[in-house]
Amino acid sequence: MIRRQNIKSNVPVEKQIKMHKAMEKYNVDWWNSTDLKQVARYQLYEKVLLVDWDVFYEGMTLLLNRPVQLFEFADSDSLKREYENRNEANERIEYALVNIRAAILMTDEYEVLSELRSAEHHLTRSE
Repeated sequence: MIRRQNIKSNVPVEKQIKMHKAMEKYNVDWWNSTDLKQVARYQLYEKVLLVDWDVFYEGMTLLLNRPVQLFEFADSDSLKREYENRNEANERIEYALVNIRAAILMTDEYEVLSELRSAEHHLTRSE
């Protein structure tokens, strides 16, 4: 069951209703997470602010790995593009690393197989 955030009593009722409606869209209660990057990832795509501003701001700074200026939040599409590009670049780097590791393993395996064949060849010649 999803835990709902305890909305502060000083939040206007209309805003509380919007927050609860927004929360109903999710299968995970990310707004209660202590993982600030996770909070920022979700909040970036949510129109209704479900966490304290300071939490979102700090999460975005961690997510983008740079200081984020306040004025940048006025253009959330730009922040989304930056996050998506960074994420895509990281995925490409991870994919390249997997391929490099596989190539290294294949190279080592090739060298081992080559040495085995050479040894087998020498054994068959000496018999």
